[in-house]
Amino acid sequence: MNKRYFLVLFGFMFMFSLSCNTAKESGHTENVKDTVQEYERIQILDNVSSFNDFPAVSLFPPPDRVFRSIFFGKVVDSFFQKSEFDIFEDRLVIQIDENYVLYNEEQKITYFIMIFDLEKMVTDGATIELGDVLGRVHEAHVKMLAFSETLDPYLIINSSRIPVFYAGYYWFDPSFLASTGNTRFLSFNPVDNIDIMLTEMADHIIQETPGLAIYNERVRFKSKLSLYPQAITQEQRSAISGYENIVYGRTGIIGHINEIKTGGFSYYLCWQNGFNEYLRREYTLNNDIWLYGIIVTYDVLEKRAYIFLRDFTPVSLEEIYQGRMEELRKL
Repeated sequence: MNKRYFLVLFGFMFMFSLSCNTAKESGHTENVKDTVQEYERIQILDNVSSFNDFPAVSLFPPPDRVFRSIFFGKVVDSFFQKSEFDIFEDRLVIQIDENYVLYNEEQKITYFIMIFDLEKMVTDGATIELGDVLGRVHEAHVKMLAFSETLDPYLIINSSRIPVFYAGYYWFDPSFLASTGNTRFLSFNPVDNIDIMLTEMADHIIQETPGLAIYNERVRFKSKLSLYPQAITQEQRSAISGYENIVYGRTGIIGHINEIKTGGFSYYLCWQNGFNEYLRREYTLNNDIWLYGIIVTYDVLEKRAYIFLRDFTPVSLEEIYQGRMEELRKL
């Protein structure tokens, strides 16, 4: 989808921190959903008359004022016809089902997106695909919220603001759904050892598809950097420009590179423009770091893999989840 939406945050602006309480070790195997509790000190909204107390976002559509879907889901308006929802005028409710992995276990969440101030152009029960027309915008923008019956880790990790509790649901900031400026961390699959994974990939390519193969494997993995990434050279730019076109639709996105040597080959950690500065501010060399990116290819002739990175965190997603739940307990 080429249409872009500009994001404005408003409402309850308390930001979740990435700081964590390491009561459990990263990778501890347990049923995450059993650990989720509903805390009385979360802000509870009663008898509200507007959406101003909710962690909503505003989305500005293109000039044609047509709002197109930025997710996959199903229209479920008929399930939310109770009076408590009347504060949200001209609303459209979409059900979204997601699978993800946390604590080395596969998890599934069903949550809902509410879009309001919208002239609907879809019917109840309709299946929604990315880019589908959902409706026409009444004013300059539409407003959007995410909500769920539970404090599921998927929403706790992806949402940047504290949820509120209203009408039997927890309401979250849905800005993680926007296509620009956000990272959907749980869309990246955990890898225990990236070196082993890449070695196995190289062996497979050598045996099955000599030359190189294009991948689109979204991974998250722990690493350590002994050097900050270096500015990309003209030779490196020439080597990755074709892959940039495949992944991003244009070139010039990658600005810095780390070359990691392991076994009989190496791999490039390819950083988007601007991330070198973030790393220098937020990361100390030779400490653990969690990287999120796409394995684009392995080139047998060059004996080199390419990983286009989307983001990094100084702690694991499990630790982020634990830390944020501790913050909720303290409220």
